Amino acid sequence: MFPELFRIGNFPINTYGVLLAAGMLLALFVTARLAARDGLPRERIYDLGLWTLIGGLIGSKILMVLTEENVQIFSLDFLRSGGVYYGG
Repeated sequence: MFPELFRIGNFPINTYGVLLAAGMLLALFVTARLAARDGLPRERIYDLGLWTLIGGLIGSKILMVLTEENVQIFSLDFLRSGGVYYGG
């Protein structure tokens, strides 16, 4: 697997991020279709997907702070470390 798919200027587009986003969007699409079939509003499912993403990112930062040694809690590089939803 290629870690970097391509670049846009100096900004790398990583394979992991693309596949993670595709998986999240596909899961959200399937869940919205199933919810609509059961008579639930799709808007609620899209809202739930957004809150799930936000909660997962915040939770991964908290888990990183609790489990990693010598971590800088107020790092200026907030978006680059500990950003996976399963805590790393």
